[in-house]
Amino acid sequence: MLETVLHFFIFYAGILALMMSLGQLVERQRNAGNYIMSAFLCCVGVYQLYHGAMLSGLLLEYPHLGLLHVPFLYFAGPLLYFYFKQLGKLDFRFRKVYLLHFVPGLLLILALLPFYAKSAGEKRQFLQCCPALGSRMSMLNEYTGIILFIMISITVYLILFLKESTYLWNRKYLRLKRIGYLSHLIIITTCAIIFVYFAGFLLSNIFSFSRDAYLTLITVISVATCLLVLLIYLMGKRYPEYFREFQREVERIRYEISRIEGLNVEAVLRHLNRLMEEEKVFCDEDMTLNRLADDLSIAPYQLSQILNEKLAKNFNRFINEYRVQEARRLLVDEFDRAIGSIAYAVGFNSLSVFYDWFLKVTGTTPGKYRERQKGRE
Repeated sequence: MLETVLHFFIFYAGILALMMSLGQLVERQRNAGNYIMSAFLCCVGVYQLYHGAMLSGLLLEYPHLGLLHVPFLYFAGPLLYFYFKQLGKLDFRFRKVYLLHFVPGLLLILALLPFYAKSAGEKRQFLQCCPALGSRMSMLNEYTGIILFIMISITVYLILFLKESTYLWNRKYLRLKRIGYLSHLIIITTCAIIFVYFAGFLLSNIFSFSRDAYLTLITVISVATCLLVLLIYLMGKRYPEYFREFQREVERIRYEISRIEGLNVEAVLRHLNRLMEEEKVFCDEDMTLNRLADDLSIAPYQLSQILNEKLAKNFNRFINEYRVQEARRLLVDEFDRAIGSIAYAVGFNSLSVFYDWFLKVTGTTPGKYRERQKGRE
């Protein structure tokens, strides 16, 4: 019963992916992303239906369908990469040179032509075997090599995407909900499917999995693919403009990141440290973000971004932590000096603000901190 339900959902996800593929082509405001996503969903639909046929036994009844999914499996790699690539650029155009990424898929079709020409009996005998390197069947060795090549290619495309999109995982943008968690869930699910497929393929060759174990692996991958298709479908229904909004947000984030490009950030940080540690500019109660940026010879927005990106602090926290640190020193070194005097000396213009920040940074009040330090002497 469970097996039947699983097969139903696997076929359902495959058909849904093909329907969504068509849906991308009939949208009124189409761009390169729609065509790329359409092709990707078509690939997902084809190999999902193929997996369903394999698991349900239909593939052995219709062996001429054997290995028709292989080119689509490869094409999913570059298509997924280009789709996420265009999400980060509002002016993305699919150039003719990009077609070179799909040439290996066409070569795979040529390599599989001898198999496609075989009789139904020969194909059925082949399909009853598990992919395994070192097999006595030459065609099985060729097929296993092809699958290995495809998995390596898809993994390379995934690594390239992850390398280009590190900003998507910035805690700042997550906290501000600039990048939705649903986007990350789709990316994580995609990565998990590729990892399980690749790891399972390698393990099946190392430990010589039985056909039942191999089919279990295919079932896990197919169920995960069902989840991926449903996530994309639900996102499209709940947020019809989500991908365009995502594209705009990524464009804004890229702009923010680019604002400090060209700056020697390490040199700025060293200068900043010197101003704070040696010149103690924080003791000036009138010190502002604009004034500090002027001292550093950079724009205020650049200083703000450096503090947020490199030190994970906003300006107020950055400056007040230095003031509290200096206050801690004075509370011990100048024991008879009034706490209020110290508060004003380190740059606070209000006792209440001083007490709030001191408690926030140290977890105690200035008076208790001084008494504790005295008790240790």
